[in-house]
Amino acid sequence: MEEITPDNCKDYLVTFIKDNKLHLRQVAKAIECSEATLFRIINKRSLPSDEMIKQVGIMKTIGFSRYEKLTSAQKEKISEKIGALSAGILGFATINTAINFLGISGLSVAGITTGLAALSGTLIAGVTVAVAIALARRALGRGAVKAFKHRKSEKALNATEIDKKWEIPIVTN
Repeated sequence: MEEITPDNCKDYLVTFIKDNKLHLRQVAKAIECSEATLFRIINKRSLPSDEMIKQVGIMKTIGFSRYEKLTSAQKEKISEKIGALSAGILGFATINTAINFLGISGLSVAGITTGLAALSGTLIAGVTVAVAIALARRALGRGAVKAFKHRKSEKALNATEIDKKWEIPIVTN
């Protein structure tokens, strides 16, 4: 399998979306970027950032259903483990190593416990953090949290400006 580069990331995205019968909006929501960002990258109006290349690689490696279940923190941890890209090129061996290191690839019981430990340093701390988050969420009220997340997600999905976290504008003279 070849590496993902700024030039071929568009092809990986298009193929992935078609093969998995997805909508651009679903993929944007899973990545946590705007739909317009993916549209510009696919149409070569901007180039993917290193972070976008990483997320596309992770999504392609573990599959969409697993990827969309990852938390932002898990995606960030995998991205950190992948590290700096060499000239904007990401190999699949690097992705697999980072995912497997955190134990997230299968999202099995063992994978989840390893992932919790990786997020907090120890399994007990990871479970404690997870329980604390669950209790805090309940205390705030599920409805309020869901409504807030939905509004935030919709705003991010509908944004039209260039987000330098995900894309690099193509400068034409």
